[in-house]
Amino acid sequence: MNIPTLKLPYKFSFLPKPRYRARGYYILHHTLPLSINGTIVDIETTGLEPSYHEIIGIGIISKNIIKVIVKTHNFTENFTTFSKNLLKNCPRPLIAYNKFFEENFLTTTFDIDIQPQPFLAKHHAISITHIHYGLGKHCPTQWEKKNYSYIFAHLISDLFEELALYSSLSHNFRAYNEK
Repeated sequence: MNIPTLKLPYKFSFLPKPRYRARGYYILHHTLPLSINGTIVDIETTGLEPSYHEIIGIGIISKNIIKVIVKTHNFTENFTTFSKNLLKNCPRPLIAYNKFFEENFLTTTFDIDIQPQPFLAKHHAISITHIHYGLGKHCPTQWEKKNYSYIFAHLISDLFEELALYSSLSHNFRAYNEK
């Protein structure tokens, strides 16, 4: 099987390239120079209705780790099992920008009660980070084209925007070298 190497946009060159897992997904795992209390969660899906559409990517920032997982077009069950276990073991609270959307999809797909906390207006975070990449509405089309790099870049930009918003709205964030 020919496995494409994913290339992230230059603005994310500080992150390692996502690695392919033979189980049917790509994963990026990296330690960040910061730490948060709780876990920021973001998902990308093929549509808006959990009973008809599926999750194609999950990103989290938990403590000082960023993990992004994007499902390929094969081995769906392994992606689902891995993602469910990842979310079950994340420190609480789970924080999601679009609480209703994430909660609805994650509860339906993984049959776990996650109860994420909502964010306020995300446009504040976008103005802080200046790294917005692509539109989420294009993720289903890009996934169908097997452009997994697009989904990675979008999830990463969303996670960093949500991290910026979370840190600007709370005291649950500290630089890695702070005590």
